[in-house]
Amino acid sequence: MKTSPFKMQRRANRFSNSANGSNASTKHSHQRNAQIDTSILRPCLILTPLIALLCLWIYATLYVLSATDVDTSISSRLGRNRTKHINRLIDVIRSRRGVNASIPAQSSPITKQTFKIQEHTIISRNLTVAITSSTRGNLGPPTVLNQDPPGNDWIKDRWQAASDMGGTAIPGTHWIMLDFSSLYPNSDQAAYVTKVVLDWETAFAYDYRIESRIDIPTSIGGEQDEWCVMYDGASDDNDGRNNVQENIRGIGHQYPHKTVKEYGQSPGVKQKLPLHIIHTIEWGTSVGTSKVEISKVDNKCHLMCYLRIFIRKPARGWGVSLWQVDVYGFETKIHHGLM
Repeated sequence: MKTSPFKMQRRANRFSNSANGSNASTKHSHQRNAQIDTSILRPCLILTPLIALLCLWIYATLYVLSATDVDTSISSRLGRNRTKHINRLIDVIRSRRGVNASIPAQSSPITKQTFKIQEHTIISRNLTVAITSSTRGNLGPPTVLNQDPPGNDWIKDRWQAASDMGGTAIPGTHWIMLDFSSLYPNSDQAAYVTKVVLDWETAFAYDYRIESRIDIPTSIGGEQDEWCVMYDGASDDNDGRNNVQENIRGIGHQYPHKTVKEYGQSPGVKQKLPLHIIHTIEWGTSVGTSKVEISKVDNKCHLMCYLRIFIRKPARGWGVSLWQVDVYGFETKIHHGLM
């Protein structure tokens, strides 16, 4: 069956119109997508440099703060024990900025001291500890100074460097020596002294020294003898400041500050004066009643077999007088101990 020319013409026109409509629709779709892409890219192009500037500003602010505050803020959080690591961090930061990396010295010590908790007892209240003195005086012998328990008789149980009951001072310097060698017979044994308590009568002294030595003293009475000075009352100002002085060997030491306790009423005077004036000198920190915390890096004066109290002059007009001398410490090795 043949198709008429008229129908064929209509089909051709319909196909042509369909193709033209499809092309127009595709073109319109591309134009619309282009408009959408342009609307999205335009704000991105504007915001990108702003975001970059904001990030740069934040980074610069943090960088400056880290360079100026790192040694205070970080140090306060980490503590002094990490100061070395903080200093290294600051060096790195400052070196990157081209700043001199040297930093002022911190308060950390040059050498780290280590400490040990140690049992200590009164080692002087022992009958084998021999006590001698430069003078006898008119009251008890020097052996009353390590009685156990201490005596309380005002005449018999105290030693004094006076010639009569009026307390007339015997002229010159005076000394009291405690010999602990019988407690430590071996050559590598010694006592480590942690505390000395001097129980004075009202006729006391400020100007005195506590000294020690390990070997047998060849001379006892001289001020310039080879004794190691543990404490010097002449430089103890009683105001809590450091007690620092060179000892007789020319070695600089920092001595402890004594504490003072007074009680009672002396029967030998009319005015109100204490019966006991107790000076306590400690080379450590007491932990409870029988322990002490001591430094392992310490003065070798603490090792001793002989201890001397060298009294230069009395604090009052009378001859000095003592009730008791208590020495606290513990046994240690001379070459393998705490030193």
